[in-house]
Amino acid sequence: MAYSEIEMFTNDIDWFVFDIDSKPIHVASAGGVLPNAIKENNIMNEHNIEVISTLPEVYSDNDIIINPRLRDIIGIYLDSNIFEELALRNYISSFLLMAKRGFYSFDKTKIEDSNDTHYHLVAYPKHFDSNLLNDSKIERYKISGRLPIWNFPFNLFDFFEDRNN
Repeated sequence: MAYSEIEMFTNDIDWFVFDIDSKPIHVASAGGVLPNAIKENNIMNEHNIEVISTLPEVYSDNDIIINPRLRDIIGIYLDSNIFEELALRNYISSFLLMAKRGFYSFDKTKIEDSNDTHYHLVAYPKHFDSNLLNDSKIERYKISGRLPIWNFPFNLFDFFEDRNN
């Protein structure tokens, strides 16, 4: 089965892929268009969401890197305002959880444009362990390339073989 247009554009769908180095990638769609490989196989993705939700946190806060340009990218500036600090902490909480489970965690950059495919890295583990998820029951979809760990937005869909997304 496939995600419907309504499901895709009205939900913040978590989806998962692995790059050529087997780095586990978590992406939050923010109601945006999904790559065809994900859109056309919601059963695999929903299975992965279930499996990943049961994984333990294997990294501590000190083992996680938060994108140093995150505030600039998402437009939250602290200026010692406690409410903005709380908003930032709330925003990154689910991405931190994924990073603590071993994922490089990305979010959609332009949430106001559901067809835009630019994403930015939010959080990731300092040290990648390629064996970490070997025993999990995650169904693996591999993208065609090595995902760049950049601190600025990029077109994530460029890493899919089927670029008619």
